[in-house]
Formats: sequence, structure tokens, C-alpha cells
Amino acid sequence: MKRLFLYKLLTCLLFFTTLLKAQDGDFFLTHYTPGEGSADNVNFDIVQNHRGIIYIANRRGILTFDGRDWDFTKTPSAIFSLAIDDDNTLFAGGRSGFGKISRDSRFNLKYISLSDTEHDVSDIFNILIHDKKLYAINRNHIFIYNINNGSISKITPRYSGEILNLVRFVNDVYVVTANSGLQLIEGTKLMSPRHEAIRDLDPLFISKGPKDSSYLIGTNNNELYLFAENKLSPLTINSGREYITESGLQNGIWFSDTLAALSTLKGGVVFINPLQGKIEEIINYQTGLPDNEIFAIAIDRNFGVWAAHSAGLTRISPTFPFRNFNRYPGLEGKMLSAKNHQGKLYVGTSLGAYYLEEVRDYNEIVKYIRIEQPVKNEPSAQEEQVEEAEPEKERGGGIFAFLKRGKRKEDKKNDVSDVGNAEQVENPAPTRTVYKTEIERELQSIKYTYKKVEGIDSKTFQFVSVGSRLFCGGLDGLFEINGGSSRAITRLPVRYFYISKNQKKIFVSTYTDELKVFDYTREFKEIDIFGDYKDYVQYIFEDEQQRIWFCSINDLYWVKLRDSEIVEMDEYQMENPYYYETYGISRNDSILFINESGLYAIDEEAKKLVALKNKAIIDRYLPDNNGRIWIHADQRWATLVPHEISSKLDLLSLFKNINYISSDDNDQDYWVITDSNDLYRLSLTATNMLSNSYALYLKDIRIQSEVIPPAPKLRFEQQNSNLIFEFVQPEYSGVLDIQYQYKLDGLNDTWSEWSSSYNVINFPYLPEGEYTLLVKSKNALGKISEASPVVFEVIPPYWKRPWFYALEFSSLALLLFISVKLKKLGYKYRLLSRLLALLTLIIIIEFIQTLAEGNFSTMSSPVLDFIVQVLVAFIILPVEGTIRKYILKEKEVDLRDFIRIREKPINPKINE
Repeated sequence: MKRLFLYKLLTCLLFFTTLLKAQDGDFFLTHYTPGEGSADNVNFDIVQNHRGIIYIANRRGILTFDGRDWDFTKTPSAIFSLAIDDDNTLFAGGRSGFGKISRDSRFNLKYISLSDTEHDVSDIFNILIHDKKLYAINRNHIFIYNINNGSISKITPRYSGEILNLVRFVNDVYVVTANSGLQLIEGTKLMSPRHEAIRDLDPLFISKGPKDSSYLIGTNNNELYLFAENKLSPLTINSGREYITESGLQNGIWFSDTLAALSTLKGGVVFINPLQGKIEEIINYQTGLPDNEIFAIAIDRNFGVWAAHSAGLTRISPTFPFRNFNRYPGLEGKMLSAKNHQGKLYVGTSLGAYYLEEVRDYNEIVKYIRIEQPVKNEPSAQEEQVEEAEPEKERGGGIFAFLKRGKRKEDKKNDVSDVGNAEQVENPAPTRTVYKTEIERELQSIKYTYKKVEGIDSKTFQFVSVGSRLFCGGLDGLFEINGGSSRAITRLPVRYFYISKNQKKIFVSTYTDELKVFDYTREFKEIDIFGDYKDYVQYIFEDEQQRIWFCSINDLYWVKLRDSEIVEMDEYQMENPYYYETYGISRNDSILFINESGLYAIDEEAKKLVALKNKAIIDRYLPDNNGRIWIHADQRWATLVPHEISSKLDLLSLFKNINYISSDDNDQDYWVITDSNDLYRLSLTATNMLSNSYALYLKDIRIQSEVIPPAPKLRFEQQNSNLIFEFVQPEYSGVLDIQYQYKLDGLNDTWSEWSSSYNVINFPYLPEGEYTLLVKSKNALGKISEASPVVFEVIPPYWKRPWFYALEFSSLALLLFISVKLKKLGYKYRLLSRLLALLTLIIIIEFIQTLAEGNFSTMSSPVLDFIVQVLVAFIILPVEGTIRKYILKEKEVDLRDFIRIREKPINPKINE
């Protein structure tokens, strides 16, 4: 039985993974794995707060992710469920109860328990918030925490059995119990559901739809229901229902009018259209998901579906306008080119040419059809043999044959009784029963696989279509492709070929440096135009005057044909010492050429190339299959000659390191091959859901190891002015490539360059003053967001603050006052007075010099600082003399004054 189950599941995986619309491709996936640290990949729940930050319930705590950086919050035990209230507060339930996450004094996230006062609060496996109340359940109890006042009430079901689930429906909260099924939580009691339609359900999940009155319900027996307009109806999946059943339904999210995501135990994530009842996409291991077992599922504000699995997390983007086409089986080698020709995708790789083919799997059913044939007078031996070949059960009649024999006897009696009426009733001709076998084919699944085009086994560089015909060129030669077969036009290795619809000819440059010309209207007849001429031609195109241009290594030349003969030609020299690939294109009446040296135009009057100035720096350029040249400049892709839909091609900038670009004939779908060997189809008709709705904001400020929260008015001391500002704008698609720019008003007036690393801005030193930090972000689509200005002030050290200057001035004034008072006391205090006066003078001069040096210091060179000090000394020298004159007001202090004082008698009256 186990082997049979595994076989059935594997069959579903193979059959229904690609049971989708023809060649739609796979959803875009972005994979994330937490960095090495305390957390692992065992995750139980995923939520997003109002600012777009993702929180993940982990076995070891809570993970925080903003699209760039991971943070980890340690908790007392494993966390199983998360919920966020209207105030953006995160609540968690786990092994040790339930609590909330808040900031501590150092602005770090910290878990605070809310259930320590209650008993039996453990193993909380599900929580939700409704009407300012936190509902939490374990197997035996229901806990209701009032967020406003912190009170806790507990409900313990007596007869309902084990508690299995906690769900929200309409405006009520329900629990699912083992014995009583779905029950309404009404105060501290459990009641029957208000809605009669859902009373008998055993819901695994209930997901609110885009409309308030619609709900998608999944049950424990893998059934799906739709609840709308107070009516419950089963959701019937037209094809692929077995896949959901075999995979094991786990959870579901209905997030748009046409899409809902179902997580499974063994089959990845299934996307369904609830209104039409069909599977839109299956994301599993075959389509890029690292693991089919889904631990948790969630939806973010940009309609990205998050799936947690054993390898980390995967974000699925069902609303992106591009799809992946390289995950279908059968494709081998490095992709070099692609072309969608009449609804069939062709891909050229290093191992040949492939096409994406629809494969239909049928189940053959043998049926026996009963046929009545007339009996001939003398049946042939062949007919007797056919009669003997009748199924034995029909001949014998089976276990109920006696009933049939009785019936036949009655029929015979009726036949005899009608003999009298033989004149009126014609006897039917004798017949016999034979059985004919027919085989009916019943469609089981539709899938897509790449198949190889016969006869092409090496590098294929180009696909070009002309009407209903498709041509390709590569190392095996030039071919016309019809479905899965090919017809060789030439077996010479082809470097490049161009098809002129005006000339009805194919111009081919080969690896042997030959130029070949074929008439594709006459069974590919080769036309001898160039004879034995050889040249290394890299590119061929045609201008509006029907001149065929050839771009070689050192020359650019054109020819004009009439009746397959050259009637006019011209040549232009080009310096190309590094053998750069040169491409050309016609724009109105001018001819443009481009290579890595720059952009050039033809000056036909001067017979020379003229270099053109381009405002943007072109770092890459690529030709496509329709004669356009793509350039990458200022981190954006555009055509060298502006195209009418160029404004819609910003989405190409989302792809990094593009190796190939081509378009369909209607210019609505573009095909992109990247360095990572991925093939994407970009649909310009699809709705663009790539705009990032998350705001740019200041996350925190760091001073050495201290973290400071954002505040309206910030003040920092100058000696601790090594400031680090970190800004965050969540981005989870993996393609928008957000860059940042900043300006600090008060320090400079210019904006910085755009850089992806400027979300963290470091100022090692800032002089005193008031500042305003302005920060902007720009994504790959050119959308610019601005953060709120950060206003802060850097205050000087205490010895440079006004109060210290006032204190210093007061101290000088006090010294000066004491000096004057001492001088008035008489001769014996004369020396002390002079010493205080000199000390005051020195302090005043040093104070003035310190102020001057602080305002005129260069902080660039010690020699310059010394010169500044000398200049300051000369400037304040007159000031020093003036101050000394008014402070002392006496002659200079003489050393003999000290001698006289020592020789003078202590008591002159004794000498008398």
C-alpha cells in the first residue's frame, strides 16, 4: 500500500505540475536563507508588520528580515505562532506561553512574557488578535488576553475534547475541537456557530477573500468550499484535484479575485482560481522550489507568497509580468538565443536547437460494442468462429441466467401466440450478436517538455522568422526549421546571417570568412555575388535605401544590388585594434555604429566616421533578432534608436547581466537570457505589480556600541560624533535593486552618488552645529522615495559651551577683583597683588588665543596650524599690552623688591 501511495503521488507530481495554460512559464521565485547564527530553517509562522518587516516564528526564537539584513530575537523557547495588532505590536505564542516583542532600554528587541501569572499556559500553537483581544490555544485550554488592561481569562472545554484549531470567520472567533467540531467563542463560553452552513465543517483554514463577504474554507479531509452571500458551496477543481488530495492540504490564502495559494504537506504550493475552479500553477521541486514540504505560508503587501520549508524561505511572485521558461525538462546546454515563432518557443543552446512541445498523456480504454448482424442461410466458417468468440458471460448468462431463460421462454410463447396473426405481422429476419472492440483515448494530463530539433547538435546563435518560415544559424550551419525537423541551407559554420525581405535573399557570414548569398524563394539557390572575397564580418544590416551594410573588424562597407549584381558600393575605414564587435543600424537618413570604443555616425560627404558624444555611459550593447541594438546605460536598457514602446521597457532593467534580448513579431513579449542561464518571458501587456509600496524610514542610529531610537530632535556630543544612520526600505522581490542617496544640510549642499550601500551612512566626525540629513532611494524602475528628514544637533564639548565661557569669565573677573583689593590693602600685599594680576593677564591672553585658534584652525597640516598660531600671537600682542597697562598701572616688578622685603625689620618698634 505504501508503494502504491508513493507511485500515485509521483504520478500526480509529474502529470499535474504542468497542467496549465500553454507555455505560460513558471512564477518568479526568490529564495532566502537566514545567515549563519542562532536560527535554523525550522519555521512555523510568518507575518508582516505595517512597515513591511517580515517576522518569522522559529524553533529558536523570532527572525526579522527587511530584504537585506536578518536579525534574531532570542526567546525562552520555540515560537509556533505570531500575530500583529493595529498598533504594530508583535505577539508570539510558543512552548513557554505567549508574550509580546518590545524594545528595551538599548532599543533592542526583547521578548516579554504575558502569561507568567497563569497556570497551564504552555505549548501555545496558535494565536490570533480580534477586537483588541489576543486569543491563544493549546490542546486543552483557550486563553483570552485583553490587550487594553492585561487581564487573562481561560476557557477549558469539558466535553468537546482536544482543541485542534483556532480560526476567524466573519466577525467571530472559533475553535475546532475533536468531539464537538466547530464552536464559537462567546465571552468565556463555547457556543454553536452562528451560521448554519458551516456547523458541520471541520475547517483546517478559513481565508477571507478579496470581497468582505467571501471566504475560502479548507477542511481536514482535503475538501475545499466557498462561502459567499451566506451560502456554502463545494469548490470543484475541474482537473488536478487528485494532486491536492494526494499532497495533503495544509493551509490556504485567498489574496486576489483570481488566485488563492494552497500549501501542502508533500506537494509544494498550489495556486488555484477559486471562482473558475481550476489549478493555475503548481510550485514544487520540479518548478524550482527547494522542498515540497511546506511548514508555513503567508502573503505580503505586494502579493508575494512566502513559503517556509527545510531549505529556508521562498517568495513566489504570481503577479510579476515575467515568467521563467528554463525549468521545463529536456533543455540542455548554455542558452544562447530564443524565438517564439507562431506560438512555439525555440531555444538555441551550446548543444543545439530545442523547441517547447506540448505533450498530452492519454489513458486508453477498451470498449466492446454490441452489433446485431443478419444471419445468412449458410454461415461461413469465419462467422461461426466469430460467434464462438462472443463473451462467455453473454452466452452463459451468468448467475442470473435462469431469469434470462425464463424471459426467453416467455418471448417464445409470445411468438407462438402471434402465429395466427402472421398474415398481418411480417416475421423479422434472423440476426446474431457480434462484438466489436474500440479503443477510446481519455486525456489525463497536458505537460510541456523541450525536444531537440533534428540535425542541429552544436551552438545556435540566431533565429530569424520571415512570415511563416523560421531560420536559424550556428556552428552546424544555416537551417530552415519546420516543427522539429530542419533543412540545411549550408553546412558551413555561420557567424551571422541577415535576411533581406526587399532582396528576398539571405546574406551569410561564415567562420571561414566567406560571404554567401542565398535566394530563399528558389530552393535556397546560392548566388555568386562576392566570389572569392573574404572578410571577418561580424554584423549585417540594411538601411532605408536598401543598401546592405557589412561590419567587419577594420572596415564598414555597403553594397547595392540590382538583379543579383553589385551596382554600387562604398567603404569606410575604422580603427579597431582590440577587435571590438561592431554593430550598425539605420536611423532615418543616418547610419549609426557602436562598439566598445563609442558611438559613431557616417559622414557620407567627408567619407569618414564621426564620433558622437553621448550623455550616458554605455557599458553594454546587444543586437536582437529584429535588427535592433540594445544599450545599457545609467543602469537601464533601451534601444539605440528610440522605439515606440521604449517607455515600457523599464522592466528589462530588473535583469542583471543580460546576454540576449529578442522580441516576438508583435513586440508584446520579450525574451531575456541572463548570465545565470535563465530564460524569462517579459510580457508588456501584463499588469505591472512590481512597484514597491514600502516606505523608506530611519531604522536606528548607532554611536559605537550604543543604539539610539529615532526621535524628532536629536542631540549628540561632539566628542562622540562618530554617528551611523541606518535606513530601511523593505524589498523582497530580489530584482528592484534599491540604491540610496543622501545629503547632509549644514555640512554640504551636494547630494552623494547613488549606491546600494548608502542605506548605512557613517559620519566619523562632525563639527558642532545643526544638521538635517536627507535620504532618498531609487529602485531599478526609477521610482524615487524620500525618507522623513532627520534633524539633529552636534553640541561642542563643555569647555566650548557658553556656560563654560561665562564661568571662565566670572573666574577671571574674580581674580582681577581680588588683585585690586589686595593692592589697596597696602605695601605688604603688593607682591601678591602683582602675581594675581600677572596670572589673570596670562589666562586672559590664553583664552583669547584659544578662541582664535578654534575659529581659524585648518585641521589639515601641523605646519599651517603653527603659522596660524604665530599670526594669532602677533595679532593679540597689542591687546596684551593694553590689558597689562590697565591691570598693573605700576612700574614693572623688580627683583630688588623681594630683597628689600626680606631685609626690612619685622617689628620696627623694637629697634627704637
